[in-house]
Amino acid sequence: MEQLDNNTLILKVKPILAHRLMMFILGLIVLLFIVSLCAPYSINLTCDRYQSDITYNIKCQFLKRHLWGLINQKREIVASSYQLSIEEVYLGSSDTPNYDVILLADNEKIKITRFGKFTSDNNLWKKQSEQINKFIHRDDLHLEVGKDNSSIIFDYFSLMFMLAVIYIIILGTKINLNCILSKESNTLSIHRYNSLTRIVKEINFNEIEKLVVEENNDIEGSTSRIVFCLKFKENIPLTYWTDSYDGKDNIAKHINQFLS
Repeated sequence: MEQLDNNTLILKVKPILAHRLMMFILGLIVLLFIVSLCAPYSINLTCDRYQSDITYNIKCQFLKRHLWGLINQKREIVASSYQLSIEEVYLGSSDTPNYDVILLADNEKIKITRFGKFTSDNNLWKKQSEQINKFIHRDDLHLEVGKDNSSIIFDYFSLMFMLAVIYIIILGTKINLNCILSKESNTLSIHRYNSLTRIVKEINFNEIEKLVVEENNDIEGSTSRIVFCLKFKENIPLTYWTDSYDGKDNIAKHINQFLS
């Protein structure tokens, strides 16, 4: 609401429900973007057994890809003994544990990844830890384990795209309301518009008998609308029953004060 001077009053009203829904959708898009950004794109652990002099050593390569696969974290480990273990980790004051997948290479501990208790990673890494531990005690020459999250990241982007489409549809179709009262021209201008359409109605102050807030109560709830009652013409609603504008009583009060 903006009063430029004693002769002009401008009311700018936005639909509160549409605005809140847009903020909620925008928050979901940002959240999904951050999750897709921080989640590992893929995790791969490749191990090969080779003979060095008279002993067999195992060479492992750990490759972790971040930032939608654009950044690679690569490390090679050569050791005579390996073990993949899963350790409980408690974060802060939480009673629900997370789990760290740890690769023990000789005396070195290398963290592979972390997952929550109720995720699908739980069974996956338990099975893969058994695979590695069996590989250590057998004569197999090659082993490859890991997890590819590319399909999940793609699902995040698909969901973000759908939410963005919904956001654009709401942005393009939600009805904004501008009401301009001018004592100099003795007119009231009502502008109802969105990105696609604009409807403008002008009323002379002399035609206005009164401004009322009508209420309607039914089984679906209570709704209201602001109506200009004209002396010789059909009444003109400023807002409609289905409008989600907030503070209709306050809007009517300011208009009545300006017209008096």
